[in-house]
Formats: sequence, C-alpha cells, structure tokens
Amino acid sequence: MFVSTYPLKLDEKNRFFVPPKFRSQLADGLVIVHGLDHCLAAYPTADFEAALREAQQHPFDLRNVRGHIRMMAADAYETQADKQGRVSLPAALRNYAKLDKDIVVTGVGDHVEIWNPDAWAAYRAAEEERYSEIDGLVLQPRENTA
Repeated sequence: MFVSTYPLKLDEKNRFFVPPKFRSQLADGLVIVHGLDHCLAAYPTADFEAALREAQQHPFDLRNVRGHIRMMAADAYETQADKQGRVSLPAALRNYAKLDKDIVVTGVGDHVEIWNPDAWAAYRAAEEERYSEIDGLVLQPRENTA
C-alpha cells in the first residue's frame, strides 16, 4: 500500500528519487499516466496491465469505453527506477501536470500520484474542509446483516 507525502525535486535530467518506502512495490517497473485533477498517477506495471485488460473487457464501440482506454494508454510511460532509485518524467507528462523543479509525491493506496506543489496545496486546501464530512460517511461501521 502506498501512503504518505514526499516533497521532492526533479534533477537536471527530469528525474526524481522514488521514496524508499515505495521502491520495493515498484521494483518490477511502473507505468506513469495522466491522473485526475492534473496530477500524474504511477502504478506498478502488473497493476496497470490488469486495469487495462479489465477496461478492454467492455465494448470498444461505446464512446465512454473508447475514451477511457485511449486516455489511459495513449500517454502511458512504462519505466523502471535506475540503480539509485530515480525515475525520469517525459516532457508530455510534465507539461500535463505542470511540473517544474519541485514536485510532491503522494501515496494513494493502490498507486502513487505526482503533483505540482502549488496544485497539491490548492487541492488539499479545497478538500480539507470536506474531509471531516466525508470521513464520517466513508468510515461508518457496516450494519451486521446476520
């Protein structure tokens, strides 16, 4: 499971150090894609492949299915961390997420997100107030149906 937030920097070759806590889960490779809210999402390769196969089980002639698969796969970047634990980010993905030198890497359970620090701060500020309301709904105990 991916959790925690890490402020990081891109080096001159547009690489960042994968947080040590994430490295073992991404050791077999990762796929970086457009995420929601203009961040990037990074998945272990096997998880991304499984999600893509699952999406392809739906009829491709449905517009929403085609759109989802195309957006999911078109700019997907398959990579592996180097021996020092660095991953590079291609220009198309950096431009999408408006990434420059500083980045924020967050664990989101089943995947990692890579954010522009200002976008992450704005997102957190907007969601902070809603969090306590949502937390009460999401974490309510289930009724016993037995």
